[in-house]
Amino acid sequence: MVTSELAKLVQYAATRTEITAEDVAAVVAKTKKDPIYELTNAVMERKTGQALFMMASLLESGLFPPQILAAFHNQLQKMILARNFLDQTGIDVTRMDFDAFRNQTLPKLISYEDALNRNYREWQGGMEPPDRHTRKISTGKASDIGRIKDAEVRLMKQGQNPYPVFLLLKRVQVFSMERLIQWMHLLGEADDRLKSGALDGRAVLEYVVIAMCTEDVGTKHPKEGRAR
Repeated sequence: MVTSELAKLVQYAATRTEITAEDVAAVVAKTKKDPIYELTNAVMERKTGQALFMMASLLESGLFPPQILAAFHNQLQKMILARNFLDQTGIDVTRMDFDAFRNQTLPKLISYEDALNRNYREWQGGMEPPDRHTRKISTGKASDIGRIKDAEVRLMKQGQNPYPVFLLLKRVQVFSMERLIQWMHLLGEADDRLKSGALDGRAVLEYVVIAMCTEDVGTKHPKEGRAR
């Protein structure tokens, strides 16, 4: 654990010969994980035992299986966006340090996201519902309608430290888009089983974790039983 955190500091400092207190504060602040993040991070790193432990801890703390599955889904969406960026640009971040990412790759990522969201807005404009429908799904306030139209997909909010995005791209580098899409189908199937109530929620989550941490994303499913 200590070695891992030191490695993050070295990556963050990049070519600088000294690590400052500000560096430590930035890395600690941006890598201080909540339990959900720890779980999804363990899955991304294929640490099956750690992931199952974190999953059990979350269930014991009172979280429900659908909440945990939603966290997987949100993280996977980010991974797919990151993987598509790498595929579209041909960028390899395997040996890249944080300074190079911030100065060279981050501007390209922002441009990529700008273009993606611009294309989505243009498509959305062509599929825009009648005004009466727009009013129906909002409160009628201009600000509310604006939030519906201006929703964007980004890996990093404006003003946030880009270091977590740097780490995400590093991890995503080892996963193919095909694998990520298989995981998305896996989560969809798991969601259907949770909603049906025919399967034990813990068993469904355990299957998801094990399947994502290994190469098994086939059609096997946990045994049916009473839902919890």
